[in-house]
Amino acid sequence: MLFVNYTTSRQSRHFFDEQTKRKYDELSKQIDGFEFQVLNTDASGEKVIIKTYTDVNPGGIYFYDFTTKN
Repeated sequence: MLFVNYTTSRQSRHFFDEQTKRKYDELSKQIDGFEFQVLNTDASGEKVIIKTYTDVNPGGIYFYDFTTKN
């Protein structure tokens, strides 16, 4: 287990692995202003499918590759 999600007034994560925390912090900066939820990952954890959203925007679903940062 790399992290857990929990919800207070906002979506939050507690990371058990510092490298994973840095990766997801970087992703958060790229989608600044949006919350995101991880829907799925590949076995390596380098490729993820995320859902982005705000309180007034339903957002979208995106593929993100941590290796290429796209």
